[in-house]
Amino acid sequence: MSAGRDLRDARARMGLTLEAAAQRARIPQRYLEALEKDDLSVFGRGPFASGYTRQYRRFLSLPDAPVPVVPAPFERGGRALDPDDDEPDQTLPTQTSPLIPSRPRLLALGVAVVLVLVLALLAGRTAIDSTAEPEVGEAPDQIVLLTTGEPLKATIVADGRTIFKGALAAGQQQRFEAHDRLEIDLARLNGVSVVYNGRTLKPLGAQSRPRRLVFIDDSGR
Repeated sequence: MSAGRDLRDARARMGLTLEAAAQRARIPQRYLEALEKDDLSVFGRGPFASGYTRQYRRFLSLPDAPVPVVPAPFERGGRALDPDDDEPDQTLPTQTSPLIPSRPRLLALGVAVVLVLVLALLAGRTAIDSTAEPEVGEAPDQIVLLTTGEPLKATIVADGRTIFKGALAAGQQQRFEAHDRLEIDLARLNGVSVVYNGRTLKPLGAQSRPRRLVFIDDSGR
């Protein structure tokens, strides 16, 4: 009895149609039909026929049996040869389709795409930065030099933007600039030297209280 006939008889004893067996065994019906007809040509090269036969026999509760494996032909150059072919090796040149880029071309294309994306990102960031804080070519109209004898809390606002908030270092002269308006909030004026546009100021009033110094460009520019 052939292997295919053995499979058909076992399926018939289970009362299953070929379609039902394919669904329950989870094997394509055309493969079961080919196995029951001993036709291994539909499986192509490799061990597929053997694997499906083993799976089908276990589903039918049949013992394992050796199944011939469809041999995979050897490849020489651009064509496949049978293992028993004694024809001399005639390697054919490998041809690359012009529609399918080679691996080096794909790699170069990928690198180019990454570079374009990086340059676009950098250009976009530069545009955003330049829009947020445009450069001013003119020299500042308000220049204040502050020197404190000891650390002093201060808040500096130049042209509506806070440029410093914290403690001024003791004994170090610090420079603050603005074009139209410079506001300086100090915890006190004791021990503080204020130089405005090269002229030393002598603030009036209580020196030990918090003070705000406001410098405004009144030149009309």
